[in-house]
Amino acid sequence: MGLLYINFIILLFFWNSKVHKVNNWWKLYGLIFTKKNVVELFNGLTVGIFFTFGLFIV
Repeated sequence: MGLLYINFIILLFFWNSKVHKVNNWWKLYGLIFTKKNVVELFNGLTVGIFFTFGLFIV
């Protein structure tokens, strides 16, 4: 699933920068790095890793 998301971001970069000639497309889709976004990213990764390992340990 993560690889599909990375592929989507790469295709989105190509589509907006080459086809539509949009420079700040990150802000257009809300993909900006703020302190709150980084904290929520690490919280999500922590919970995801915890539950994934929990499936295999228990």
